[in-house]
Formats: sequence, C-alpha cells, structure tokens
Amino acid sequence: MRPHDLRHAWVSDLLAGATPINEVSRWVGYDFVTTTRRIYGHEVPSSFSRGLAFLANRYERLIAGQDPAVADSSWLSADEDAAEHEVPGLAA
Repeated sequence: MRPHDLRHAWVSDLLAGATPINEVSRWVGYDFVTTTRRIYGHEVPSSFSRGLAFLANRYERLIAGQDPAVADSSWLSADEDAAEHEVPGLAA
C-alpha cells in the first residue's frame, strides 16, 4: 500500500460520507474543484435524490397549509441529519 492509496481511500470516504466536495478539494490541495470531481466524482452521493426529497417535503408542507419556506430538515433520514452535525472524534 502506497501513501497515495491511503490518500485516495481517505478522500473517497469523506465524499461518500457527504462531506462537501469544495472542502475536501481544499483539504487535499487541489486548486480547482473540477479536479476533485473528475477523480472522485463517482464517490459523491446523488444530489438528485436528496433534491427530490427536499422538494417533495416542501410540496407536502404547502399542501398541508404550512409555510414551505420554513427551514425543515425532516426530509433527511435520521442518519444523514446526525452525521451532518457530528464532529469526528468527539463524544456526544
């Protein structure tokens, strides 16, 4: 195993875990996010399915007579919502 392999595994895990690609790109020293997307783009979770879930939630709120502009993260699964706010290495 080469250091490059460890770097590739680390970046792949970060992106598969929904870490923003622009942050990962900066951490690994790429000048352009497009470089990161070209190499690791297959690791980025589908934004289409997340966007679709977000819009479905807004539509349901509108139909229910609620303000669809109110921030609501209930469309995220519990795992996604918790992971977004979790700090690695720190106990809750």
